[in-house]
Amino acid sequence: MSFFNAVLSGYESYTPADLGNKRFEATTLYPGLLVGSGYNHEIGKQRDELKQVDELKLGFFFDHTSGLPCIPGSSVKGILRHAFEIEKGEYVLSVIEEIQNKERTIESPTLFEIDKIKAIMESKNNKASPFVSVVFDGRDSTGKYLPLKDRDIFFDAFPVKSGNQDGVFLKNDYITHHENKFKNPNPVQFLKVLPEVTFRFPFRLTDEPVKADVKLELFRQIILDLGAGARTNVGYGQFKPALLESATLKT
Repeated sequence: MSFFNAVLSGYESYTPADLGNKRFEATTLYPGLLVGSGYNHEIGKQRDELKQVDELKLGFFFDHTSGLPCIPGSSVKGILRHAFEIEKGEYVLSVIEEIQNKERTIESPTLFEIDKIKAIMESKNNKASPFVSVVFDGRDSTGKYLPLKDRDIFFDAFPVKSGNQDGVFLKNDYITHHENKFKNPNPVQFLKVLPEVTFRFPFRLTDEPVKADVKLELFRQIILDLGAGARTNVGYGQFKPALLESATLKT
C-alpha cells in the first residue's frame, strides 16, 4: 500500500513546537505503536494496484485535520490518571521516589516540589488524592470546578521525527492467532507506527498544586514506564527518551 511509503516532511504546521507551555518527546521502541485499534473499518478486500491484498483488520486513529497518526490527548490523560490508581497510588509514589533520588544527586532546586507531590499523594481522602482532583478532575480543594484557564490541558501527541530510512514511519504487521489447533493459523493484518519514531507530548500545565516542570517530569516517567496505545502487554506502545528533542518537524 502506498501510505507505507509516507514520510513526515511537510507537516510542520500541524505539530507546532510552541503548542502549550510544556512538552517532552519520546521515541517508539520495537515493535512499534498501535493506536485506535477499537475503530472498526473492515469492508472486505482492498485492491492495491495490480494485486489484491488483505485489508487492515484492526482500526487505527488518524488526526482528522492533518491525516497523521496521533495519540489523542484524552488517551494521554487517561494513561496518566490510571497510573494514580495502580496499587492504590503506590506505583506513582515509587516513581516520585525515583525522581527524588535522581534530583538529590544533582541538588536540584525542584526537590522541594517533588517532596510536595509525595506529601499530597499521601494525604488522599476517600475518593482520590488532592493531586488527582486538581490535575485530572479540574476541581479545587473545596470540590468546585476550576475555570478552564486554571486547569491542566492534555494535547494530542504527534510524530515529529522518524529515525528510519527515508523518514518512513508506518508499516503493516500481523497477529497470527489459532482459532483451532487442528486448523491453519489465521493472520490478521494491521497498521502500526514503526520503531524509532519520535512523538511530542505537549501540555498546558499550571503551577497547582505543584510546579509545572515537576508535573511534566512525573508525566514523562509514567509514559516511559507504561507506554501508550493497544497491546502494550506484548511490547507495543513502549517508548524510550528522545536523544535530542527536535524544535521543528524533521524527516
